[in-house]
Amino acid sequence: MNLYDLFQNFKISRAHGEARNAKTRAEGIAVDVRLLEKKVEKLSHLCQAMWEIMEEDGCSSARLKAKLAEVEKKSQTSAGKASLVCDECGRKVSARAISCFNCGAKLNG
Repeated sequence: MNLYDLFQNFKISRAHGEARNAKTRAEGIAVDVRLLEKKVEKLSHLCQAMWEIMEEDGCSSARLKAKLAEVEKKSQTSAGKASLVCDECGRKVSARAISCFNCGAKLNG
């Protein structure tokens, strides 16, 4: 085997290793995405339940939609503001938040 063949085999071996590493990272990201999808689905169900309770208690859809627009506007205007880190789970949380959206712990900020 000549020097060129050795060099090519080295490059091929290195490419295989990089491909295995990329596959492992992609599999980890896929797991993270599935977990996030589950969280989004749970939050969606929670919002739907709260929405229905509010309507059952006499709050009109118009009032709920107006409040939603107000909250979204606040969120947009505070997007550049600092965030807090939850003492319980270590996740970043909006500086406006009262409790952590991830674990529910009360925030001290």
